[in-house]
Amino acid sequence: MTPLPPNSANVRNVVDYHQPGDTDWTQAFRRACQSEGALTEIVQTIVYVPPSQTPYMISDTIYVRLGCVIQGPGYTLAEVRGSAGLANKPMFRLGIGRVGGVESDDTVAIPGFGPAPEVRDMYITATAGGTIGVRTAGVGGWAVQRCWFRCPVGIEAGSSGGLISSCVNDGGHVFIDVTGYLTRIVACESFNAYFDIRFVASDVKDIVVSGCLFYSSRTTSILFSGGGSSDIRNVLFSGCTFVGRTDILDTGPPYPFPDTPDHAFVRYDSAATGVRFTGCTFRASIRAAVYCPWGGSGDHGYIGCSFIGDPPVAGRQTRSGNVGVEYRSSASVQIAGCRFDTFGGTPVILQGTSSLQLIGNAIENAFTRGTPSLEANKVMVLLDAVGDDNTIIGNRTSSTQLYVVGICASGTMQSSGNRSRYSTADVFLGINGSASVNERGVDNGAFQTIRDTLNGRRIFSLPAIPRGGSYNPGDLIYHSSPAPGGNVGWVYVGGSQRGWKAFGAIAL
Repeated sequence: MTPLPPNSANVRNVVDYHQPGDTDWTQAFRRACQSEGALTEIVQTIVYVPPSQTPYMISDTIYVRLGCVIQGPGYTLAEVRGSAGLANKPMFRLGIGRVGGVESDDTVAIPGFGPAPEVRDMYITATAGGTIGVRTAGVGGWAVQRCWFRCPVGIEAGSSGGLISSCVNDGGHVFIDVTGYLTRIVACESFNAYFDIRFVASDVKDIVVSGCLFYSSRTTSILFSGGGSSDIRNVLFSGCTFVGRTDILDTGPPYPFPDTPDHAFVRYDSAATGVRFTGCTFRASIRAAVYCPWGGSGDHGYIGCSFIGDPPVAGRQTRSGNVGVEYRSSASVQIAGCRFDTFGGTPVILQGTSSLQLIGNAIENAFTRGTPSLEANKVMVLLDAVGDDNTIIGNRTSSTQLYVVGICASGTMQSSGNRSRYSTADVFLGINGSASVNERGVDNGAFQTIRDTLNGRRIFSLPAIPRGGSYNPGDLIYHSSPAPGGNVGWVYVGGSQRGWKAFGAIAL
């Protein structure tokens, strides 16, 4: 708790403003905050909420004006609880008062600077649908510190220059909705939420999230969902930890929560540019640690992060498809200095990305579904129809299959210094592009290119059928090492028999 100024005339105990006839504490808070009428001067006022054995019930929004601080004794000791009358409304609204019964933006009423509104050391709860614990609007420099939330939405950060520090969300559906800019979220924790942070507006930018713990999210922890016209830019996550629900296994429907099959710690459903995760840990996701379906795009980077899957346990079914990073969009992706460890699915899947950089990553310990032993031939990185300007340098894997690469849309790929522990590893298979030499211990001969086209159909030279990639009926593969008793090659067919079919038997 922040110490109160001794004997300060500007400290008001909310209990002193409760009057006979008040049915709850709404009017007492409003009187103490002076939230009614025009604001003619800005003097910092602390509204103190003392410990109480019973909750402070409120039924309408409390307007926290410029210069006003709502101060509790510590978030476990003074609970402010919203009633059914606060459905789809905020409990505390920072930076706005009321004049003549109409909401008035304080920054309009008094231009210039002044002490910003704050809420701190409080325990804020509500159950009515759509209730928001704290909403900020119309003022910069606001702060919400050391508060504990259990609301449908904990905080709606809608204006600039705010600070959310050392707050906890325990079971609220949404911890923070970010709709503004220049906001810092520091050392917060969120447990059992459907969404920990949602970026949901068209002008969200310059957001920093640092040192936070997001545990056991029910659907998606971080959601970028500004919509098709969104302009989400410059979002940094630094030193955050994401931990999944280890009690949810891949046993099929019915799942305990909605959208469980698409569970991801980070999901992009809209455009987001300049998003970076640095030094973060992602552990035990259900579908993917990071998932970007076709609706997402932008420029995304993951630097120095750890992606840890759900490890297999003898006698217990494991998740079969969880992956580290999965992109099926036109985003530009950078993954550098990261570690991928113990995944049941392919650790990295990049499909349709406009460009990619995979630099200095360690990819370890893929396993087979339901088996605690490792899978020797696991596909570690799957690239499919990626765009131009691709770089793959200095990656290391413990698997015998480092990359299985589909057709590059633009045919440009630079690769060097990639290693596997196994001398028989296939580094690249079925790619259209060019590469420099990889280090010893890697079979760079598996890197192949398109040899020709015939009536629009592509002709390849490969030692085997590629695993993954996008192909059209009529595409041909000529065996690069034909032998007696084998076949000349394969042709890709469509219809119900879609796939590669051998042709041209070679006599013994």
